[in-house]
Amino acid sequence: MPGRAQRVRFVVPDGGLGTGEYWARLTIAPDEGPRPLQGTLDVVASRAVMDSRVRIVLPVLVRSGQPRPAPRLDSLVAWASGGRVRVRPWLSNEGSAAALGRAAVTLLDGSNRAVAQVTRQVAVYERQSPVFEFDLDEGLSSGARVRFTFDDERRDLPDEVRLGFPSIE
Repeated sequence: MPGRAQRVRFVVPDGGLGTGEYWARLTIAPDEGPRPLQGTLDVVASRAVMDSRVRIVLPVLVRSGQPRPAPRLDSLVAWASGGRVRVRPWLSNEGSAAALGRAAVTLLDGSNRAVAQVTRQVAVYERQSPVFEFDLDEGLSSGARVRFTFDDERRDLPDEVRLGFPSIE
């Protein structure tokens, strides 16, 4: 989608490359200027051809050695406004590989009972501070609190490429 960023992880068998984590930032931008639309209109079928070009900028970065993620929770901030509870964990990674994990924020009532939970896949390369949001339950007491966990449970990654790390709670 235009104006959006997306992270994609490619798993490539060792092709003579040294041990390490290889990653890149891929920028795709269309050439400037309008492109003419050419086509024919037929009662039976229609066809249109559009000439387009894409410019790709691809720097490749390498982290040498055995890849090892080491995520850490630096701080956690929670606040309520406008009928919503927002939670922002500040995560950092001191390892030699990205920490690809599952982050979960659980909203607990005054008796430590879970009343809501938001789970999301998070990639921590160096620093990451995602915001998790909940609708504020009117019956929630002032003794409510939040619990944050970050672990390496990623079912979208095959076990042989998943880089484990100790859970953060």
